[in-house]
Amino acid sequence: MSQIYIRQDAKEKIKIQIEEAGKIQLIPLVLLDADIKLGEVFKLSYQVLLTLKPLLKKGNIITLHFECSYIIMYFTLQYIWFGGEDLAPIKVDGNKARFSAIEGDSYRFPWYWIQKCEQECEELLQSSLETNIEQTHPKLSIIIPYFNLGEYIHETLESLSGCNYSNLEIIIVNDGTTDEKSLKALDNLRRDERYRIIDQVNQGLSAARNAGVKVAQGKYITFLDADDQVASDYYTRAIKVLERHYDIDIVYSWVKFFEAKNDIWPTFNLKLPYLLLSNMSAAFYVVRKNAFIEFGMNRVEMQKGMEDYDSLIRMHINGCKGVAIPEALSYYRYRMDSMSKAFNPGVVINIYNQIVEQNMQAYKEYSIEIIKLMNANGPGYLWNNPSLNYPSVVLNANEDIHDIKYILIRLLNTHIGRIAIKILKCYKNKVKK
Repeated sequence: MSQIYIRQDAKEKIKIQIEEAGKIQLIPLVLLDADIKLGEVFKLSYQVLLTLKPLLKKGNIITLHFECSYIIMYFTLQYIWFGGEDLAPIKVDGNKARFSAIEGDSYRFPWYWIQKCEQECEELLQSSLETNIEQTHPKLSIIIPYFNLGEYIHETLESLSGCNYSNLEIIIVNDGTTDEKSLKALDNLRRDERYRIIDQVNQGLSAARNAGVKVAQGKYITFLDADDQVASDYYTRAIKVLERHYDIDIVYSWVKFFEAKNDIWPTFNLKLPYLLLSNMSAAFYVVRKNAFIEFGMNRVEMQKGMEDYDSLIRMHINGCKGVAIPEALSYYRYRMDSMSKAFNPGVVINIYNQIVEQNMQAYKEYSIEIIKLMNANGPGYLWNNPSLNYPSVVLNANEDIHDIKYILIRLLNTHIGRIAIKILKCYKNKVKK
């Protein structure tokens, strides 16, 4: 029997050693694709998992010893949810390690989230059901809201045709499409018995999703925008988790951007109070239909966006647990003319205010922790995606002195800067007259 040690050398490089019968063997880390941009801890954890996966499946590993404790929790989560596969029932030594030595960092992302997940991971391991998905094979209803996206709908449906989960129903909700090309594409789809098309006057994305849910026949439902795509095994792997774990209601994956961007968004398991500060998932989630109907129906008044985020909050505060498969299995088309690209700081703040007002009790309950998290990290939408570079807004941040934006802000806050602002205002008023 073998034991594996995950260590960090003097140059802060991760080393994996396997020890068996007194012999030591160094295992090189699996390299990720060059275009994958993740937070460093996520990437290291994922590399470790991919490296160890073939060894763990052999079943002769008895213990993993982590001597670089900061990746333990991510590895544990990834190990549990890696496709729902039956890996060896190994012991992860050091799972109770402290993740932050400095008291002031206890609310710094992602340490707080890691600690909140630790106990739940152990509970989830105990809740596993011996369900054979090949025997149960429950129906999944895929709901596609459709409004003037005839240019992309065929690519979306082609990605669904490549899915290796066969018990699907595809519901396209035509939300008052007006574009001639999109109407023609829809007419062609009406002749295909694989698709069920629902027509309604234009009411917005929330109403379109709700209309699809009301006619869905599946045990599970999922949403897919008419310009997005999914990996061939995404739905199979998500449903495996839901079928094997009765106390999980929502499953999703990391998200890969394509077209205008190629970054990856490493999403998180749903956890309070983090979820109240920022969206930890995406609209691709697979969810138990009963849970969504009871707690998650989209609010039609949220016309400007984030209706899926609001639904997740309401489901989660009512006891629905959500987990992320740590691989990019859903693909988000990053279009510069999309609804979310029209967001500006004012729109984002307005939407967050709506969400707070609609979920006031939860925000009151977690208000102290929310304040501490915001003091440590800044607004949630600035740190919810570790693959992106955001401006530093935390207290005592070491701002880049070469960042022209921050230089201008500092200048404008000086006495001379305030005089310059007054001069500009006077000039602007004079031009208007």
